[in-house]
Amino acid sequence: MQALITGITDQDEVYNEKIVEVWDSVKPKREFLYIDELIKADEFLMNLDKKIYNKNILLMCSYINAGISEEIIIKKLANLAKETVGYMGKISFSPSKPVGNQRKFIDSKILKKFEFNLKMSLKEGQKKLTKTI
Repeated sequence: MQALITGITDQDEVYNEKIVEVWDSVKPKREFLYIDELIKADEFLMNLDKKIYNKNILLMCSYINAGISEEIIIKKLANLAKETVGYMGKISFSPSKPVGNQRKFIDSKILKKFEFNLKMSLKEGQKKLTKTI
């Protein structure tokens, strides 16, 4: 996410380019989580009663995923980043470049068993991230 936003702002402000090339096709899906949300989930789990924790996890499970259960395709993500930073140029996609996995989605069902839900939307997290870059 940060690389996409930085790439768009650099192309616009530093290089004065009107086209940003994204090394991906438009189809892969991704899920993102703003770091503040991960911290909230970690604090919640660390403060959870050990009996409740043990009752709800699998015996051999050494991790708990934290995600917002909201996927977005790369094309929409790039357009959202473009909108967030106010970029007026075009975005082109290069499927001939390395694409990576078609889908990266986090299974957060264990965290949801504890009735803990992450609340920050992708758009809200992207706006906060843009302010820090």
